[in-house]
Amino acid sequence: MIKRIFAPVFKRLAKSLGIPGVQQRLDALEQASFLHSISDETYEALEQRFRGSSELITDRQKQYLPIVKEVHRNDAPLLDLGFGRAEWMKLLKEHGISSHGVDSNDVFVRNALKDGLDVTKEDLLTFLSQQPQNSFSAVTMLQVAEHLPLRVLESVLSQIHRVLIPSGVVIIEIPNIETLRVGAGTFWIDPTHVRPLFPEFLSFLTERAGFSSIQAKASSPLDDSLAIEEIDVQTKMIQQMWQRINGPGDFAIIAKK
Repeated sequence: MIKRIFAPVFKRLAKSLGIPGVQQRLDALEQASFLHSISDETYEALEQRFRGSSELITDRQKQYLPIVKEVHRNDAPLLDLGFGRAEWMKLLKEHGISSHGVDSNDVFVRNALKDGLDVTKEDLLTFLSQQPQNSFSAVTMLQVAEHLPLRVLESVLSQIHRVLIPSGVVIIEIPNIETLRVGAGTFWIDPTHVRPLFPEFLSFLTERAGFSSIQAKASSPLDDSLAIEEIDVQTKMIQQMWQRINGPGDFAIIAKK
């Protein structure tokens, strides 16, 4: 979803330091990364195959509407980082919430523009660094953090804190790897996932970036069809095992500036 996010930053740093050979090694690394990356068209097709229908994703994302409605201001729109197929932005538009989206995928950007959405094609750090302080009422990053190297994720969280208005809200949704069907299975379908993120660790990074009132919210159960009354220890253990395997597929960290 986010292609070569930090390459421009490294290039500027190498140039300013003037270290011999650094630029050449970065160029070689970028070329190798490109050769092993996935095209924007293929990634869009991957999302269509495995992400779930747009109707399903929209229904799941409705849970965040009350949170952003509470803080939204006309002079401080919502910022959606890595908007992808833009289900969330379309939902916001339906509910009269102004938003701006950022993504580096050409296909996603073209599709969003065709749908009349306000979007920019840019890497996240570059875009965030160009925004004024206290300029957005809410920032959402849904199914994006797991695509980012840790240093980049730290920088993105710090920049999000800077651009949010006082009492602004950030919502970061990730695959819930504590559910085994996700952590040991579906998470790895996407080759652009950098590493699994435990909810506790993401909460820790969010706190480190300066956020407070941090809440954790699990959602999207994979299979809740097992309905066994907790009659004894054995059936309770079965329920716990079932929950661990087929529990919530997503997890969100919700925090305030």
